[in-house]
Amino acid sequence: MLRNSNTFRFMVIANPVESYASSAMQVMIERAEVRAAAGGIGEAKAAANYAAALRASTTAVVAGRTIALWLDGREHRYLQELSGMNLFAVLDGELHTPELDGAILPGVTRDSLLTLAGSLGYRTHERRMALDEVLEGIGSGRCSELFACGTAAIVGPIALLAEADGREYVLRETDVVARHLREALLSIQERRAPDPFGWTRDLTLT
Repeated sequence: MLRNSNTFRFMVIANPVESYASSAMQVMIERAEVRAAAGGIGEAKAAANYAAALRASTTAVVAGRTIALWLDGREHRYLQELSGMNLFAVLDGELHTPELDGAILPGVTRDSLLTLAGSLGYRTHERRMALDEVLEGIGSGRCSELFACGTAAIVGPIALLAEADGREYVLRETDVVARHLREALLSIQERRAPDPFGWTRDLTLT
């Protein structure tokens, strides 16, 4: 009989990794497939979320792109996240990120950046974000920058969004706000700057 496990083992594995991407990412918009939907496990750090993203991510890589960008499962209109990373847009100089809707991972790095950005003077918004708004913003200059964030990627700049037919939407700026936030976050994590948020801890290994 197929059923939930009655036991589990909690493990923490730490190891160094290389840079997630060697340069600013080229992100392919996924307009057909669905990674996760509200009511499922999209908001959990579960292996199935990565598995559901593999085909579209592979298609993106074959097309010469870095990774796929997912839209909502119902209307395919609203931004969710990249495969394994949360998304931010700089619109009119302010930070916007898709609101948590039950299908988006509430990433620790996402939460940290929202807190950190406010302390650095950026206005932040968590809201439903239409893809068309962002594409129009890239064209008009309202959307000056996009970047992604996650445990492995930390903060990764995005150079452009691309359609499957080859159309590209190129950002006017790359790694400006993203670099500011990444350096501020790493400075706290690496103890090069004070930690006003109580994020870091001294651990004694026995």
